[in-house]
Amino acid sequence: MIDMRQNAVDDYIKRLERSMRDVPASRRNEIVAEIRQHLDETLAHLPPDATEADVRNAIESVGEPDDIASEARDRLGIRHDGRTPPRSSCSRSAASSCRSSDG
Repeated sequence: MIDMRQNAVDDYIKRLERSMRDVPASRRNEIVAEIRQHLDETLAHLPPDATEADVRNAIESVGEPDDIASEARDRLGIRHDGRTPPRSSCSRSAASSCRSSDG
């Protein structure tokens, strides 16, 4: 179960890092660390017998990586590079991470 949870988190973080490739490394690292911590806390509340679907749903509640990246770019005044489709904003649960890292 731990491997499945860790793999799901790692996959999510890789997607987030790809979406944020045009965000300065120091800011990107801060946001990724905050999101990873949030994911760890979210998954810690799941029961030990949680299914893969439970884990995926918990991760999805954090928000789409593209949304988090878009919010970070907006906050930092970075123009989107056009390689991935821009999104409107972070999810409610992840928005505080985006906002708290902008300055």
